[in-house]
Amino acid sequence: MDERDREGTAATLRAAALIVIVGIVLGLAFNAVGLAGRPPRGLPWIRQPERMPSLEDLQPASVLAPSGMSGWLAGLDPVGAAWAGTAPSRATVADTARAARKPAVKPATKAAKPAVTKKTTKAPVSVARIQPQPVRPAIQKTGTPPPPAVAIPLPVVPDLDQPIEVKLANVKRFFDAGPTAAVIVDARESEEYAAAHIAGAISLPYEAAIEKPERLAPFKNLGRPIIVYCDGGDCEVSKDLAKSMLAEGIRKVLVFTDGLPAWKSAGYPVETGATGAQR
Repeated sequence: MDERDREGTAATLRAAALIVIVGIVLGLAFNAVGLAGRPPRGLPWIRQPERMPSLEDLQPASVLAPSGMSGWLAGLDPVGAAWAGTAPSRATVADTARAARKPAVKPATKAAKPAVTKKTTKAPVSVARIQPQPVRPAIQKTGTPPPPAVAIPLPVVPDLDQPIEVKLANVKRFFDAGPTAAVIVDARESEEYAAAHIAGAISLPYEAAIEKPERLAPFKNLGRPIIVYCDGGDCEVSKDLAKSMLAEGIRKVLVFTDGLPAWKSAGYPVETGATGAQR
């Protein structure tokens, strides 16, 4: 190989190296633009497990203090929890009934005697047979009315600009408190939602929310937390949907990281079918 050939080979190698370098620079720039977008679409160079703040760690010690009846038991019988130690005993009810009967049976006076006797009756008629005995009305009037149902204590959700992780116990607290306490959102595909989902959850697939951001508009200014879930484990669409909501100005977004498998394993209510309208 003569000098001219060596110079040609070197020039070719330099051109190839320049093309590779320019491609790498352009790729890095494109990826950086994607990561800066809302929602982010780039790929991080070093994939590290994302650490979200935990709702349980953010609570004051007094907020989630255990009560006499909590969790699903409180949801099944909130009034029973309030009646503990206050309901009248059977002996008290019996004493009340006897006290209510005494005024009705006792008045056998001389003035009332002529009105009771009749010629057609062989035996004297008992006053107890004539006078009704209002046992049940007396118990209803003197009995203690049940107090109002005990409200389920709910965690305090801070207003952060990032998703907040929430565990199964607190998701169940919000669920027991009813739809006015929190909105539960299923971030999976519509087919997966129809197969099984948390009872009362709303279907909002992540891809659908990305394609049409206006689907997120109804979740603004709700005044209550939003709990997003998917299949747990390696499923990331719940986190991605939560980030998209935050990018649109929605706050108090919780991510149920254990997802539907943990909910079903606990035996909590599950529905099937496309009952939740997509937003």
